[in-house]
Amino acid sequence: MLKITSFTVEYRAHALGIDEPRPRFSWVLGSDRQNTFQSSYTLTVKAGDTPVFTGAGGSESVLVEYAGEALKPRTVYTAELVVTDNYGNTASAGTSFETGVMGDLKGEFIGHDFGDAVPELSRTFTLPKKPVRARIYATALGVMELFVNGKRVGEDYDAPGWTSYSHRLQYETYDVTSLLREGENTLSALIGKGWYSGVVGYFHTKNNYGDKNALLLELALTLEDGSEQFLTTDQTWTAKESALRFSEFQDGELFDATFEAKESFPVEIVSYPKENLLAQIDEPVRVTERISGKQLIVTPKGEKVIDFGQNATGIVEFTVNGTRGQKVTLSHAEVLDEEGNFYTANLRAAKAQDTYILSGGKETFRPHFTFHGFRYLRVEGIDEVRPENFTFLVLHTDMQKTGSFTCEHALVNRLQQNIVWGQRSNFFDLPTDCPQRDERLGWTGDAQVFCRTSTFNYNVAPFFAKWLGDVAAEQTVEKGVPQTVPNVIPVNDFGTSAWGDAATVCPWTVYEVYGDTRLLARQYESMKHWVEYIRLHSKNDLWLDGFQYGDWLALDRNDPEDNKGATDDYFIASAYYAYSAELVAKAARVLGKVEDAAAYEALHQKIVASFQKEFMTERGRLVSETQTALVLALGFDLVPESFREDIKARLRASFKQNHEHLVTGFVGTPYLCHVLSENGMHDIASKLLLREKCPSWLYEVRMGATTIWERWNAIFPDGTLFDPAMSSFNHYAYGSVGDWLYRKVAGIDCLEPGYKKISIKPYPVRELGNLAASYLTPYGAVSVAYSYAGGKAHYRIEIPVNTTAVISLPGGTTQEVGSGVYEYETEDDPSYLERKALSHTFGEAIADETCRALLEEAIPSSLFAPMCQFGTERPLSEAVEAMPQYADLFKQVAHLLENK
Repeated sequence: MLKITSFTVEYRAHALGIDEPRPRFSWVLGSDRQNTFQSSYTLTVKAGDTPVFTGAGGSESVLVEYAGEALKPRTVYTAELVVTDNYGNTASAGTSFETGVMGDLKGEFIGHDFGDAVPELSRTFTLPKKPVRARIYATALGVMELFVNGKRVGEDYDAPGWTSYSHRLQYETYDVTSLLREGENTLSALIGKGWYSGVVGYFHTKNNYGDKNALLLELALTLEDGSEQFLTTDQTWTAKESALRFSEFQDGELFDATFEAKESFPVEIVSYPKENLLAQIDEPVRVTERISGKQLIVTPKGEKVIDFGQNATGIVEFTVNGTRGQKVTLSHAEVLDEEGNFYTANLRAAKAQDTYILSGGKETFRPHFTFHGFRYLRVEGIDEVRPENFTFLVLHTDMQKTGSFTCEHALVNRLQQNIVWGQRSNFFDLPTDCPQRDERLGWTGDAQVFCRTSTFNYNVAPFFAKWLGDVAAEQTVEKGVPQTVPNVIPVNDFGTSAWGDAATVCPWTVYEVYGDTRLLARQYESMKHWVEYIRLHSKNDLWLDGFQYGDWLALDRNDPEDNKGATDDYFIASAYYAYSAELVAKAARVLGKVEDAAAYEALHQKIVASFQKEFMTERGRLVSETQTALVLALGFDLVPESFREDIKARLRASFKQNHEHLVTGFVGTPYLCHVLSENGMHDIASKLLLREKCPSWLYEVRMGATTIWERWNAIFPDGTLFDPAMSSFNHYAYGSVGDWLYRKVAGIDCLEPGYKKISIKPYPVRELGNLAASYLTPYGAVSVAYSYAGGKAHYRIEIPVNTTAVISLPGGTTQEVGSGVYEYETEDDPSYLERKALSHTFGEAIADETCRALLEEAIPSSLFAPMCQFGTERPLSEAVEAMPQYADLFKQVAHLLENK
C-alpha cells in the first residue's frame, strides 16, 4: 500500500507567513512493497476554491517548485497532491500554507527609552464582532514578547532573532484569532535590547546597531463578510515602564514584581529601512524540553545549588511562596570546581544572574529576554530550596529531529548524546561558539567544521539558509567573510582560512544533504567572492600571508601559551583555498555555469600544483608532518598518487609517536577519522574513538561531560580546571566526530544530492557491539542495524521509497537495490575476536591453573616472577607487544580464558 507520510512547504508543515514567491513542496512516501518508486504526481494549489496552479511530473518529490501565477500576500492557500507509484498504486494528501506580507508590512517602528527598564508598548481598541481570521505580522529592533488581552502570543523566544541588521531584519507571523474577542481588546509588547542594542561579545560593546529599540506590528483582521481591517503601530500607541527593570543576554535580568508604572508616555517613531524586512526563514527559538531539578547540593562553601543533570542552554522557571520585597537571585554555572563549589570564572565578564523581587504569596517567574548556558543553579534568597520547584526550560532553534545512533557501548552512546546537546545548546537562531560566557558569537569556523554533523541530528536546511544569508550580506571584496557572523567585533571583520570557508563548505553541504539547488544558487556569488578574496591575497596560487587561526587548540602546539597547533598556518590556508575552489567549480557545474566551472577547475589544479611545489619535497615529505597536515593532504587529495602510500604510513606512525593519541585541533579533527577509515587505518580511528584517557572524546564523558568541551583538557584527570580565560564546557566543534559515526561506523551516506541515491557502507567498530542508526532523509528514513551472534554479523537495512542504494558490506557483499528492507549475514570480524581474548589480564591468566602451567613452562622464571608482581592488571595485548617472542603463547592463553 502506498501512502504519503509527510507533505511540507519550504521545509514546514502548514507553513505560516512565507514570502517565497515560488515556494517548494516536498513529500515523503511509504510503501509495504520493495522497489517502490514514484512514477508520476499531480500537484494543485488553490486560493479558496480557485485553482492557481496545477503541475504534473514524474519522480520528483523533493523541493518541487510552484510555477503558477504570482502568490498574493496575507493569503491562505491549499495544496492537493496525488501520486502514483510504479505498481499503479495511488495516494493523496493535502496541506495548507499562508503567505506573509511579501514586502508590505504596514505601520511604523515605535519605541520609548526608559534606560535599563524594558518598555511596555500598548494599544487598546474595540471590535464590533470577533474576526474569523486574525494575524499579527511583527518585528523589533531588539527582541519582543507580544500579548493579546494579557495572553502571550506564540511560543518563540528572543524573536525576531539576530540578523545583520544593517542589511536584513526578519519579521514573525502569528495566528491570534483565538485571542481576540468582541468588544475591547488590548495589544501590548515588551521590547528588550537583545542583540540590537544590548551588550554583545567579549568587548562588551552595546548599541552595536542602534540605541533605540522599537516595535513594528500589523494586525490584519478578516471579518465575516470577507472585508479586511488593519491596526498598526503608530503614534496612537503608548509606552510605560515594565516590571522588567533590567535585561541583557550576558548578565541576566532583574524583575521587580512590586513595581507598578504610574504613568504612560507617547511613543517615539524610530527610523529603519523597511526594504530590509524579510519573513522568518528558519524555525524560531522555542522551549523544546523541560528538565526538573535533579538534586540539591550544599557546597563546601555552604551554597545551595540545584543540579539539573545536563549542561544546556535556556532559562529557569520557578515557583516560590514568599513575602513582598523578598529578593531571590539565581546564578548559572556549567561545572563545579575541584572542591565541589559553584564555579563561574570561565564565564569571564558574563554575570549570568537573574534576580526577582517578590510581590508576596505564591508566584511563578521566568526570564523574558536572556539565556544562559548551565547545568548548575545557585539559589540565594530562599531558605528552603526544593529542586522540584525549579524547571530548566531548554531553548534552541526548534529544528526537526532527524537522526538516531545507539550501540552497546554506554560511553559512546553518551558521546552521541553530548554531540546532540552541544548542537541544541549552540544552534540558537545562529550557530554560536558557546552559550555561556561573554561571547556567544556566530563563529564561522565552528559552523564550518560541524555543519555536516549537524545535518544528521536535525534538519538544518532552514537554519543555515537564514545564517548564510547573513554571511553573504556581511562579506566584502576587500575583507572577505568576517570571522563571526553577524559581526560586532571590529577586529574580526576580515577573512581567515577554515573560518571564511564556511561561505563555500556550508552551502555545498546543504546542497548535498537536502538537494537544495535554490540555496546553492543564492549563495553562489558569496562562494565565488570568498575564493576571489583569497586569490586577491594569494601569491603564486597560494595563500601565504596574513593572520590565520591555524589548527586552533591543537595539542601539538610548539608554544604552550599559544592556542594554535604546530601545523603551518599557510599549509592549512592553501589547502582550504584548493578545497573552496573545487567546491565553487562543483557548484558552477550544478547551476549550469559552464565557463565558471571550467575556470575554477583550472584554478583548483593550479593551486594543487603550487601546493605540491611549496609544501612537498621531491621525495614526498610535507613541510608540516603533523597529524592535521597529513590528514588534510590526504583528505583534500593534494598529494600525487605516487606518494599517497608513504604519507599514509607516516600518518600511522604519527599515532605511534603520540602513544596512539590524537593531537588535532578544530581544523584537523573533523577529517581525522574519515581519512583514517578511508585509507586503511580504520583500526586507528576505532582506537581513537574508544580511548578513555586524555585527550579523547570518551575522556570527557568519563569526566562527567554532558556536552562537548572547547578544549580536550578542560578538566584535568585530577579534577582541576583549565585556565578559565578560554575554557567552555559547551562547544560543539569537536563533536564533528558525529559525522564519522553516521557516515562511516553506521555507513549512511549520500551518492546523489538529497539522498536520492544512498550509500550503505559500514565500517564497524566491533567493540561497540550491536548498533542501530537511522536518518530521516528528504525522501524518508534510512536505517542500518547490525548485531552479532554465533560468529556471524547480521545486517538489517531499510531504504526509503523513491530512492536507490548501493549496499557494500564488510567481506565483499555489494548490491544495488531499491526501497525496502534487506537483511544480510556475514562473518564476524576475526581480528575483534582476538582483540577481545587479549583484553583478559595477566592476572586472570596466572589465576587459572591451566594457563599458569603453560606460562611457567615457556617463560624463564627470571622473567615470569617480575611479570607476576608488576603486570597482573595489564591486558595480555600489552604482553604481546612487550614480549613479541611469546606472542603465540599469550594468544593461546587468551583464547583459553575466552572459551572458559
